[in-house]
Amino acid sequence: MIRIRNWGKFQHFKNKASMVWFKVYGRDIINDPDWHDLDSEQKSTLFEFWCLASEKNGELPELRKICFRLHKNEEYIMSMINSLDRWLDCDLDDSIYTEYTKYAREESREEKKRENDMRKDKKIEEKKRSFIKDIS
Repeated sequence: MIRIRNWGKFQHFKNKASMVWFKVYGRDIINDPDWHDLDSEQKSTLFEFWCLASEKNGELPELRKICFRLHKNEEYIMSMINSLDRWLDCDLDDSIYTEYTKYAREESREEKKRENDMRKDKKIEEKKRSFIKDIS
């Protein structure tokens, strides 16, 4: 399960679970350095996550429903969940978290492979230069 971190802060009426709205104080957002670290796309997606979470007391629905409701593909939503980790609390047993971490781990593996390939290419290039210098 993924929940909006500090969801209670966004609630004015604590005892009305059927309320599908939330409060946001501009001063809190404007003075939050984490908010300013987000790009425009992350900010708008986080706001959409807040809208979805307002329907279930701070909980986001399953991945498939998030994608449908926001009209985005799974890859995009998982990358947003990954980039908005400061704003979300994830339960390790939930399937959306499993999917998201599987994706993040795969992306990390690919990134490491690219970095290793670049290092190898750089070493080969250095050896070539050294060889050419020795011949000259």
